[in-house]
Amino acid sequence: MKKFLTFLIGFFCISAFLFSQEDYIKKIEEQRKAKDERFATSEVSPLAPVAHSHFDIGSPLTISLFENEVKEGNFKDAHHILSFSWEGKNLFLEVVRSEKEVRINDNPVKGKTEVKAGERIKVCHYVLVYAIQTEKIARIMVYDINSPAKKNFKGLNYFPVNPVYRVKAKLIKNPAMEEVKILTYQNILKTFVRYGFLEFEINGVKCRLTAFKTPDRLDSKELFIPFKDKTSGNETYSVGRFLDAIDEGDECTIDFNLAYNPLCSYNPHWNCPIPPKENALNVRIEAGEKTNSKEK
Repeated sequence: MKKFLTFLIGFFCISAFLFSQEDYIKKIEEQRKAKDERFATSEVSPLAPVAHSHFDIGSPLTISLFENEVKEGNFKDAHHILSFSWEGKNLFLEVVRSEKEVRINDNPVKGKTEVKAGERIKVCHYVLVYAIQTEKIARIMVYDINSPAKKNFKGLNYFPVNPVYRVKAKLIKNPAMEEVKILTYQNILKTFVRYGFLEFEINGVKCRLTAFKTPDRLDSKELFIPFKDKTSGNETYSVGRFLDAIDEGDECTIDFNLAYNPLCSYNPHWNCPIPPKENALNVRIEAGEKTNSKEK
């Protein structure tokens, strides 16, 4: 009887483990499928930018939109001309000229209208989105809703989901909490805070990664972990990959199956932080997103 009970307990433990593993793998695969759907259908798909303008906060910017081209400046033969100006740190839009109605989040633009970060300015087949890049630099990203890259998109490439690459790491908080400048893909220095250090083991190799936060989100539990590994430049994007994690106190769960490529790997108009040398791992991380097919 005792042997039978031992067998049952073992059977149920193994079954529970297998089912939890299956659920975990299924969840990751569903997330990947949803990401592919966003890339293929969203009007602001990471594949769809056709132009960008970086400009100083406080300085004006004029963008001219043609049928198949976007230029900075006021060009009289453009189909649409949009002017951006500042009042303090607030950005405003005025339509200088447009053959179609200009809308912000589906509301018609009438006169001088404030634009908030993340709002979508829609005109013809273009969508413009304003974002803050640094304390002094803003960006207008221009997307083409009819982008051929979206139409030709076949899906992102991934390593098979492997639970071995989901590990618990010791989180050592950085008492200095110093600000550091990290260079981006477009040669801009972005400010981050070196929040702490993650120590863990992968395939018998002891590893350490620095976890960062942005200065305006120090109260958040979210951690940003840019990294490179021995697959970088081969199976995975040469610049490196990103991870997001949650501060759990003295530890943190690192799931490399969720490692993703910087947006600059899909389109050159993006401006992504380049993983610093301190986050170069001396091990192959055969998990997460592989290189974009366009890079090979």
